[in-house]
Amino acid sequence: MDSVKEYYNLLYGNHKMNAQRQYPNEEFIRFFSKYLKQNPDSYVLELGCGLCSNIIPLLECNFKNVYGIDISEESIKLATERLCRKNMKANLILGDCTKYLFDSDMYFDAIADVFSMCCLNTNELKNLIEHIYNSLNDEGLFYSFYPSKNSVAFTNHEPSVLIDDSTLNGIYRKSSPYYGNYYNFRFMYPYEYKSLLENNGFEVVEMNTISRNHNMKETFEHISIIARKVNKNI
Repeated sequence: MDSVKEYYNLLYGNHKMNAQRQYPNEEFIRFFSKYLKQNPDSYVLELGCGLCSNIIPLLECNFKNVYGIDISEESIKLATERLCRKNMKANLILGDCTKYLFDSDMYFDAIADVFSMCCLNTNELKNLIEHIYNSLNDEGLFYSFYPSKNSVAFTNHEPSVLIDDSTLNGIYRKSSPYYGNYYNFRFMYPYEYKSLLENNGFEVVEMNTISRNHNMKETFEHISIIARKVNKNI
């Protein structure tokens, strides 16, 4: 994760508020509107919160127990400044989500990942899924927006190199979407993600794919998946 931290500290350090979109992910908003909006007392955590673009809509809807974690010091600094200017407050945590241990008395009603967990290799991802399961309340929800192996960025990845059957060492082809992300970049087929979650105690309640043509030249497919924690003791 050191290369990810270095990349984003440099990105946010150089480009400040222009380093990342300042509007929420559309699929996350659909998830929020359908499953969370009516429960403002919910405890919600976003992994890789960046500039808090996905967190701000929750705060605008008077959610009080909103958390975000990010590995980049620059990201947390800019996000804190942004929330202050809006007179908003969230619980922002500087840390590596693969290692950070939340208070054993704290359980979330929802945990969200929007294109952040793809920087993990296969083993790191599996371990984090287990950690997410253990950090959710019974019936808690996990949302993820994740790159699909059906993307041309994966099927035609050279000169990038596969470091395992799902993970590239970065996006090195200049014509590829996300070119310049020089850190581990992982993809899954939709059925792979569904199986991974089901094998770790989740029930997948909704799954969709979203394809985008970048400049009408190349298709990039995303997986949008919602899963509910099932109590393994039942």
